[in-house]
Amino acid sequence: MTLLGIATIGSSLLFPGCKADKNDSIKVHHPKIYVLEQSVESDTAVVCNEEVYNVLSLLSGDTLKLTMRFTGAYQLSQYKIEIHNNFDCHGHKGTAVPWEYQKIRNLNTTDTILTETFAVPKDVATGYYHLTIRTLDIAGTESETTEFTLSVNNASDLDSPTITMINPIEDSTTIFTGGLLNIQFDVSDNQFLEKGYYTIHWTDANGVKQQLDRKEFPIPTNHRTQVEFPYAIPLNAAKGWTRFDILVADATHNTSRKTFYVEVN
Repeated sequence: MTLLGIATIGSSLLFPGCKADKNDSIKVHHPKIYVLEQSVESDTAVVCNEEVYNVLSLLSGDTLKLTMRFTGAYQLSQYKIEIHNNFDCHGHKGTAVPWEYQKIRNLNTTDTILTETFAVPKDVATGYYHLTIRTLDIAGTESETTEFTLSVNNASDLDSPTITMINPIEDSTTIFTGGLLNIQFDVSDNQFLEKGYYTIHWTDANGVKQQLDRKEFPIPTNHRTQVEFPYAIPLNAAKGWTRFDILVADATHNTSRKTFYVEVN
């Protein structure tokens, strides 16, 4: 039996303490969720290097409305809705606040239609979020998860930082194992960069990816700053073309990326 989570005030868990016997001869009737109406049309986007569907674009201060039908062969006991950040696979700290939401409510029917509204916080951090919906019947059988990706922007700052490479400036750089690669880049933005951050990742010739550096821009940091990161290529590094990925986020979590390649000999 799967519990949807710890119930909030006004709801209680109604499940027995045992688990149904897994027998292939017994057909399990999973509850179902149908999204009947949504106030924002779905689109597609590339998130974490994968194309995703059911993407809803929102601005801070917007309201999202979903009308859903919950059905089950047996009496439904609960439904749960969650919103949590994805931020394109990266964490975040800044002046904007990641949007978090959770709602668990009891049900006592086999078929019901409900409308939920979600107000996007005005101080929301820009980025991608997951919105998930699940329901559970009294036998402990859980529905498939209905999921949306929310593409949220903070209306107070819609501009991403600019990354300008200083070194290396071309992908034709070659370096030997044990050699020192001095990575330098300039970052500029329409807002002060303080409380934003940058990351540097390296993917070696075998396809193994690791984070080399992650730092927040200190207070004070104005509209422009320069980053310098010396990296010694490991003596046992695989030889061949390697990839470096730079990500920069401002305090609102608008992000920019820069990629360059280095041949290791």
